[in-house]
Amino acid sequence: MIQESYSLNKLFEFNYRFDGYPSFLDSDYKYPSFVKYLKNHGYKEVKKIFKNIGLPDLSIETKYCLSFIDMIPYYSNQIASVFYPLKKRNFWEKSFLSDRRDASRLINFIVNDTRIYFSANPFDIATMSMRGVTSCMKWGSRQAITLVGSILDPSCAVIWLGPAKNSKETPCGSLMLARCVVRYVFDSNTQDNIIMLEGIYLGSDNLIAESEDFLLAKKIITSSFRNILESKTGLKVITYLPNDNKAMVKIPSYRERHNIPVEYDSYRDSGIQYEN
Repeated sequence: MIQESYSLNKLFEFNYRFDGYPSFLDSDYKYPSFVKYLKNHGYKEVKKIFKNIGLPDLSIETKYCLSFIDMIPYYSNQIASVFYPLKKRNFWEKSFLSDRRDASRLINFIVNDTRIYFSANPFDIATMSMRGVTSCMKWGSRQAITLVGSILDPSCAVIWLGPAKNSKETPCGSLMLARCVVRYVFDSNTQDNIIMLEGIYLGSDNLIAESEDFLLAKKIITSSFRNILESKTGLKVITYLPNDNKAMVKIPSYRERHNIPVEYDSYRDSGIQYEN
């Protein structure tokens, strides 16, 4: 399968001093451990398969996610909570904040001011927990070393919901309001190719984790991501792995994986395994 190449130069040249390293340390400390590993081991580019299956890096106007828009009149408060981080960055007018349950105004905002983005670019994968959505992939955390595997894996990408204005809202790039890791996998019994979404992470601090509103917001946005991926690829998209399917669904192995420590493998919330 033909794969698209991505340079790692942007990641290597990015001069951002992340939490935990004071500015007076020498320049080598500007690199998180996963970036230093890639740089020191001579990686200059990576290859990804997504363009070949109809998924080039892209952004889509949220208005085309009809299931998402249709849900707003019924769940406007939960959806508005996901967009709450934009309040702090003045993305919407103050008058809107007085009543976040106003569905028609919320629809207008989402349609005109947000987009859904897909990217297999190593920089977007590397910064997926540095741009408004936090997780154990945040630079400086112990788990961040597994970004080595996510960057090198041809079958790993990221999809997110963010502002339509492609400006630099965070030190690491444009703001992410919600995001999922995307994997190209296969059923080892049927050999059918499948797109899998790992767990969704939200950037809102206005929702109590695992509350009813939080879980509903995750479900709504995951549905939108799934619809986009299905329409672009024509492939089945799964959002979780039932226990009886975990042994059957696999991630294709790749050459570089045999050259990195096992603890650098791409982190998988789902528990899915690579083929041998």
